[in-house]
Amino acid sequence: MINDEDFSKLPLEDQALFLWEHGQFVDLRKDLNHTIQLYAVGKLFYEVWYENEDNQTEKIRKIDAEEVIILYP
Repeated sequence: MINDEDFSKLPLEDQALFLWEHGQFVDLRKDLNHTIQLYAVGKLFYEVWYENEDNQTEKIRKIDAEEVIILYP
């Protein structure tokens, strides 16, 4: 399994592919411009931010467990 440091060095497309293949989908949330999907990889959580207008992955960010509890009640 890849560690967070190596994961963060991957290009965005490879990060997304890794999460889809090795992560576990947990939940999603939406704001005005984005659909944000939460994935778990082991004890780590990552959000995949999709731009709603063009349906493209905009960013992927690591999120800590405390934030998960707040953002995904």
